[in-house]
Amino acid sequence: ISSSLTSLNLGLNSITGTLPPELGRMKHVVQLNLPLNDFEGTIPFELGRLLELKELNLTSNRLEGTIPRGLCDEGRVNNFVQFYSCNAILCPAGTFHIDGAANSQGACRSCPKAKDSLSKLLGRTTCEEEDFLIGDMDGDGRQSPREMLVLFYMQNSGLTWGEKYSHGLT
Repeated sequence: ISSSLTSLNLGLNSITGTLPPELGRMKHVVQLNLPLNDFEGTIPFELGRLLELKELNLTSNRLEGTIPRGLCDEGRVNNFVQFYSCNAILCPAGTFHIDGAANSQGACRSCPKAKDSLSKLLGRTTCEEEDFLIGDMDGDGRQSPREMLVLFYMQNSGLTWGEKYSHGLT
């Protein structure tokens, strides 16, 4: 793998096997998008060393374990890491989100009765017992008035409104 590569997009290719630790050698990669494949196993800790990485999508694979802490630090990877920590990269085992990771649509939601083989996977997009509620920012299955305001703010480019209007909503 070239260390000068800046973008790797291999989503929806039915790639199988484990994520190779050699991906961590791509020192200049900014985008690493590998969703909708059949990767299994754990996420190599070497990915946490990709200091220029800004966008990472590993959703809809068969990954287990934990997300390397380096990917979750200081919100440098994916826009919502600053709000949801590692859950903005992949929902943890036993939870789900329609996109497989927390984002402007809401937090990862618990899938409490999941006892199937999928319950240990990261980044689940469905849960048989629970529906996902868009705008559920804390993952409790309800939408409070504050969450409705945050959803409105996020869906209407609120980050560009300026400090006068955004105080306390993010």
